[in-house]
Amino acid sequence: MSLKRLITKTVNILIRHKLIVTFIGILAAVAGAYFTAHIPLETDMVKLLPDSIKSVRILKNIKSRYGGLGNVVFVIESPDFNASIRYAEKLKQRLLSSGKVIYAAYAPEREFYEKYGLLLLDVQKLEQLYHDIKEKTHEIKIRSSPFYFDLEEDEENKQFHLDEYMEKYVPKSLRDNLSKQYFTDTKKRVLLLFVQPSATLTDMKTVNSYLHTMEKIAADIQPHKFHPLLKVSIGGTFRNRADEYNTIMGDIRTSASITLVVIFLILSSFFNQITAIPVILLPLVESILVTSGLAYFIIGRLNFISAFLFAILLGLGVDFGIHIFSRYLEERHRGIQEGLVEALYRTLPSCLAAAFTTAAAMYVLVLFRFKGFSEFGIIAGTGVLISYFWYIFFLPPLIAVLEKLGFV
Repeated sequence: MSLKRLITKTVNILIRHKLIVTFIGILAAVAGAYFTAHIPLETDMVKLLPDSIKSVRILKNIKSRYGGLGNVVFVIESPDFNASIRYAEKLKQRLLSSGKVIYAAYAPEREFYEKYGLLLLDVQKLEQLYHDIKEKTHEIKIRSSPFYFDLEEDEENKQFHLDEYMEKYVPKSLRDNLSKQYFTDTKKRVLLLFVQPSATLTDMKTVNSYLHTMEKIAADIQPHKFHPLLKVSIGGTFRNRADEYNTIMGDIRTSASITLVVIFLILSSFFNQITAIPVILLPLVESILVTSGLAYFIIGRLNFISAFLFAILLGLGVDFGIHIFSRYLEERHRGIQEGLVEALYRTLPSCLAAAFTTAAAMYVLVLFRFKGFSEFGIIAGTGVLISYFWYIFFLPPLIAVLEKLGFV
């Protein structure tokens, strides 16, 4: 069977059942939109790195055992530092009694650092520290012998100075924690209360709900009763994560909206008719929604790179609709069915080649170890192919419906 006969039969079936086919396309897009609304957005860089990296495996093991490393930080600002301490203590007790946190502190736990501080050093420093202490111990033992005679008689070298070892081996951050009385700045106008959640916050819905609960608990204590100018805000890794998510979602909406407006203006000026816009954009938007819906099942998430596929697929996929519809307007004098057959016959091979070469370039990204690129490659490559075939099967019945209604 020749290509033209195949296209003729396909177009004949599509036009004969144009309302059913158009409804199926819209229904598929609605289903895709539903799953798109429920697909999670991954902003954690660690989850996008390959598991073969040792540090990634260690971090994931810690998260699986201890529920993650994220925290919430209450930033308490007041000109009266004593008022900040009283509020922080009240907030700490309220948080611990709520069952929402397992740890809360506004002052370093010196006993903990003094007891377990050496566990925070890396192996190389521990080995060097052990070697130095062993040598110093040996030297002290020799000096304590009644038969030892020091020709230099340097009393300074006989002393064991712990501060020297602290400065040489203990990280500055740990030394600072040992020297600080509170988590505050030098002017004591800001006091930090660090909180560890009692549950693992795995998705943005849970994170936002948890942050809302924290804000409510902080507000219920009524900070102004401790000092009229006392202010409380929330920071920390979970707040950062929520801000990153909201920023990316805002950028996605902005980029998709700008792309749609630009495409709208270009199509309006090029075709010089308003009806060209729904003819070209409706199948394209349907295909993108179906693509993102499939991503929900294939990958199960979007990341901060693949999330921008909406704007990218709008730009890549619209070409197919422009070529097919432009050719149809040239062949329209033949009649609706013959015009569509001729348009598809003339544009199908070149558009097919363009679709597969673009998709192939996207699929190359699958070879990348960084999941941000590999997942984007899968979704974008599949999206280009879906956009192409969506125009082939859903543009003809849409044109036929609009032609019958007199809109084309």
